[in-house]
Amino acid sequence: MTYALKIAALAAASALAAASASAAPVQWTTGPGANGHWYELVSSFVTFDTALAAAELATPIAGYDAHLATVTSAEENAFIFNNVFSGLVWFAGSDAEVEGVWKWVAGPEAGTIFRNGFVQPPGTYANWHAGEPNNAGGEDALTGFYFGGLTWNDQCVCATNRYVVEYSGSGPIGGGVPEPSTWALMIVGFGLAGAAVRTGRRRAVAEAA
Repeated sequence: MTYALKIAALAAASALAAASASAAPVQWTTGPGANGHWYELVSSFVTFDTALAAAELATPIAGYDAHLATVTSAEENAFIFNNVFSGLVWFAGSDAEVEGVWKWVAGPEAGTIFRNGFVQPPGTYANWHAGEPNNAGGEDALTGFYFGGLTWNDQCVCATNRYVVEYSGSGPIGGGVPEPSTWALMIVGFGLAGAAVRTGRRRAVAEAA
């Protein structure tokens, strides 16, 4: 893809994303490769480094670890496209350390190289759009964008996009959205506080009698 066409395609993808709203986390529970992980689209437009840091600090789901999404199979790529994707999003891939050596920089796959120059290492997955990555203007971060499907592109870390948080771990598969651990603690706290208030009221009534 020429640089001009690439810019036009990215602009169109950004316009599509701007018209979409973020969704609640979705768990991948069925079909080939289903891993039980949760995926969440964050609709804020931020730089790559901000997305990387924010994903690590996402509100935790009990039994899972949050990180910027890593996409390691065609099935996972398809699941994200069909259930989470919106226009143009950051994924946790980068070649900032060594130009042309793309690796995952978050999650359990951190450090895994999925493209080395023009070679894709055995056992890894990538879905680069034709002619990508091309480092046009200095591009060190991985994005997924719509071009007949969810294909990959390299982009400047200075750009601003939405991003996908992946919650990976060994939590339960199926059922409703797990209650984030912070909310679970708050609910327990509110319950204890309510119980204390009720006990105090009963004691006051008893003393007054």
